[in-house]
Order: sequence, then C-alpha cells, then structure tokens
Amino acid sequence: MKQLLLILTILLLSCQSKKENETKPSLVKDSLNETVAVSEKTFKKETFWKGYINKSIPIYLHYQIENKIAVGEIIYLNTKEKLPIKVIGTVNEGNFRLLEFESSGNITGIISGKITNDNHFTGDWFSPKNSKNFTLNLTAKDTTLVSPSIKPDTDEMFGKYHYQYSEEGYQGDFSMEKINKNEVVFEIFSVTGEPSRNMAVVERDTILLTSNSFIYNIANTEDCEFEVTIYKDFITINYTQEYCNSQFGHNATVEGIFLKVK
Repeated sequence: MKQLLLILTILLLSCQSKKENETKPSLVKDSLNETVAVSEKTFKKETFWKGYINKSIPIYLHYQIENKIAVGEIIYLNTKEKLPIKVIGTVNEGNFRLLEFESSGNITGIISGKITNDNHFTGDWFSPKNSKNFTLNLTAKDTTLVSPSIKPDTDEMFGKYHYQYSEEGYQGDFSMEKINKNEVVFEIFSVTGEPSRNMAVVERDTILLTSNSFIYNIANTEDCEFEVTIYKDFITINYTQEYCNSQFGHNATVEGIFLKVK
C-alpha cells in the first residue's frame, strides 16, 4: 500500500511539473523577440541617387534624414579616387539644401532641389568658390545600407567647429569646452563675405548642458535667441524667434551648420 501511494505521488508531481513548463513563458524567446523588435525599430535605410550635374558630371549621392537634418555622402564618379565627400544639410517642406564639406570645414558645393512625383531628384548645384551654377538631375537607386548613428558621443562633443563658403565667403567658428559634469563654456564668431566682413559674435559664456542641445538668449535682448544642437561630427545653430538684426553686423548671423575640425 505504501509503495502504491509513493507511485501515485510521483505521478502527480510529474504532471504538475509538466503543466507548469507548458504555461511558463520562455525567457529566451521573449528576449529574442524583444531584440528583434528593437533592431527593426532602430534600423534605417539610406536614400540613394545616381545621375548628373550639368548633364556631364556623373555623381552618386546617398543620405539619411533625421529631424529635418540630412547626412550622407556624394561621390564624383569621374574622379580617379572616387572618394566620398561628406554631405550635411536640411529638408524643409520637401526642399533640400545639402552642403559638401571638406574635412577643414570648407564648403565646396551646395545642392538645392526636391524629389519629383516620378521619383527623380532635380535642382541645382552651386560652387561657392567661383559662383558657377549647374542643373542637377538624379534617379533613385534601390540600394540598402544601414545608416550610421548621428547621435553624438558624450566625450567627443567638445572641441572646435567651423564652416566657410570659400576664402571670400561667409565663415563661422563655434567652440565648446567642458568644465565639469554639466557645465560647459562656448563661444561663436562668424563673419559675412568680402568685402565688408561684418561680424556676429557671442562672447565666451558658461551654460548648463544636460543633453545634446541648448537654447541661449543674448543678454539684454528680448528676442535674440538661438538653439545649438550637437550631432556626431557637426552642430547646427538656428534662431528660435527672430533674426537678431539689431544685435549683429549687417547680414551677419550665427546660424549655420558647423563641421567639427578639432
């Protein structure tokens, strides 16, 4: 009798264990599904175009778009090295303005255009150096590439940023240094093109930086305010209210896209 009770007890325990295993969720499976969901959510495809500047200069252009900022590369296919050139710009209401940056911060070309209903990228290419303007016509290419993140690394946000539209055009400098955990100092110096060289200057000042952006109001002004947003290898500065006409020299501005140079 005792032996029979022992056998029945073992059978009952075995059935209960099997039932629990059937109803208990798989931690490995849930973890895998979560990872896949995150990967799909963060995966971005770049947009690719191939075509011509002035109907004679073959180029290859690709970019990603995040918060109205376009970042990518342009390759001139008629060059021997076919080296990619960094492209950074803005997209507003379907209108693109893309800047070609050398590593020094010099802007060698400006692309202005939009995507047509038949999936072409049309517009103009402009040279700041010699003021030449050419037509641009590109066709979409079905190519997949994982977009690199443009979010800044916390320790690499600090340094010097610069842009210039050739030696005679508009130029700007932005620098930022870390003081402690949240405090940084920054300053801005920009000038217009030749021959006047009017200036827009924001003197060195200390601010709190707790994210990759901050808003700054020029002292003793009501509406001269701008936002600095820090990305990986570049920053953008945009006015939040008006143009600050009375604060800086004629046509001078702190707005722009600045490439990190140091």
